[in-house]
Amino acid sequence: MVLMEANTAPKSTKDVTRLLFEAAVASAVLTSLAWLNNCLR
Repeated sequence: MVLMEANTAPKSTKDVTRLLFEAAVASAVLTSLAWLNNCLR
């Protein structure tokens, strides 16, 4: 998970890219959940 890996310094560009990708996915999921929550209200 992102929280575990954020504590250790990324060792390569690949790690940084994966962290950014995971952060983007997580924010997209949270955004769509909030949007669904608004629609269902």
